[in-house]
Amino acid sequence: MPGPAGKPVKVRMCLNELEPGSFGVYANGAALTGVDYEVTPLTDAAGKTLKATIERRTAEYALLDGAWTPRQ
Repeated sequence: MPGPAGKPVKVRMCLNELEPGSFGVYANGAALTGVDYEVTPLTDAAGKTLKATIERRTAEYALLDGAWTPRQ
């Protein structure tokens, strides 16, 4: 399915704490290609942009012998 899928994901955070957010995309037996994501600036309830550092990291896993295993 080309183009955006689903809805935006919202994460609630605590003041002055590191808050990781982890999200999964599953192929359900089909090959996935061209998958990408973006992280927009963080905002408070009033829509004001927060001063924060965002680290975007991606990991790929495969189900091998019944266990999720990181791939290179």
